Amino acid sequence: MIKCIIIDDEPDAIHVLKKYIEEVPDIQLVNSTTKPMEILDHLKLHDADLIFLDIEMPLISGINFIKLARQIRPGIQIILTTAYSQYAVQGFDHEVTDYLLKPISIERFLQAIQRVRIPTKLHDPVSDDKDLPAFFFISAGAKGKSVKIRFDEIHYIEGMQRYVAIYTASERVVGILTLQKLEKLLPKHKFRRVHRSYIIPVDQIKSIDGNRIYLHSTHTVIDIGVTYREDFMNFLKDNSPV
Repeated sequence: MIKCIIIDDEPDAIHVLKKYIEEVPDIQLVNSTTKPMEILDHLKLHDADLIFLDIEMPLISGINFIKLARQIRPGIQIILTTAYSQYAVQGFDHEVTDYLLKPISIERFLQAIQRVRIPTKLHDPVSDDKDLPAFFFISAGAKGKSVKIRFDEIHYIEGMQRYVAIYTASERVVGILTLQKLEKLLPKHKFRRVHRSYIIPVDQIKSIDGNRIYLHSTHTVIDIGVTYREDFMNFLKDNSPV
């Protein structure tokens, strides 16, 4: 069960999110308010997994609130809600889970919730990442666009500071997400980080020659980074017959 909080200075916006949350069985609303400072006290005493947070509020900006909230709950996820698209990049600089532009549709809300479910399940010590969904959604622009990516479509992933490029057989999808955060969304038995800039699917490995990995589908060659070499070699030993 995902425990969530709504913070917005517009009661009508809170009402819309409440209605949407009622449609999702495994999300529990534990607090909603137009007064963000009250939530800081709430977080000191009660668990929460997710905050729907308006960026523009009278007493404190959403970005400053994120900094304070994560001092109390470092792992809490944030979905920003706003009528202004210019805050998107600033929000992703603070590793928000998603960014919703008002008026928020139920379809876009459900896409955002899908992005929350995956890391929440990974952080559960009794869960098995083999039980995760076979896909994820990634924000591919500042205007609410999301692209569905299936794990079995990925040929390799390249990190570019706060963006990632996901290569498939048919396209290159550039998403607003760090490689580090995307790594947490991917099932560990299917994907390996082999370089500070690359993640590869295990099924795409054709051969390994020294520090170079040759991939099947794209004929791409990726170097193994020094930092990741030991972990990758241990992975090979664990999956070798001798």
